[in-house]
Amino acid sequence: MPSDLEKQQNEVLKEIAGGLDEALTSIFGDRISFTLVLFGDEKIANYISNCKREDAQEALKKLLERWEAETTDVTLDKLN
Repeated sequence: MPSDLEKQQNEVLKEIAGGLDEALTSIFGDRISFTLVLFGDEKIANYISNCKREDAQEALKKLLERWEAETTDVTLDKLN
């Protein structure tokens, strides 16, 4: 059973994902699939997505493969 904090995080994630979905659709004209992954110090990840789980899994696997091969095209990994 999720804790109160987990429930609160889930609600916040839903709000963020809804806003991101709307913003991306507005910018690109078509719906763009995304998966937003969050994790804390323990490196246990939670995610929310606007696409099928299988599609998100495949995209994340491909991203990890590119990271491991150091062939990512765009890096936005250092925003702070």
